[in-house]
Amino acid sequence: MPYTTLLYANGPGYNRDFPTGRENLTGTKTEEKNYVQQSAVPRRWDTHGGEDVPVYAHGPMAHLFRGVLEQTYIPHAMAYAACIGPQRNDCEQRRKQAFQRQVIECPSAHVHDSFAQKLEMRFTWHFWWCCWTFYILCWARAFIT
Repeated sequence: MPYTTLLYANGPGYNRDFPTGRENLTGTKTEEKNYVQQSAVPRRWDTHGGEDVPVYAHGPMAHLFRGVLEQTYIPHAMAYAACIGPQRNDCEQRRKQAFQRQVIECPSAHVHDSFAQKLEMRFTWHFWWCCWTFYILCWARAFIT
């Protein structure tokens, strides 16, 4: 017995009057504008038509949700990002790896040569001069207003 490729779980296409459990679509023009798709549960409207659904993600692990995704991928990626389910122990390992990368990539604070020392002194003087100027301006503004 033929069937359509998209089947609805619920909607107005439910019909229990067929002895085989569903209507035989042989000769039925399913491409017509007013054709009502078959459904398994009677409802006035369907709750999901099978069309593409956007998935939005923001924050840690948002890179897992890019482009076109299969529906079976989404719950697994959500579980992975939330550290629940089969990969729940991977989060501790990911955290440790991220920490190690930060420690390794952190530049040394030790000054190695006189040029760097001069640059550091110049920066320090400039920083304190800006702070002192800002303090004076704020103090003067308080008395002017």
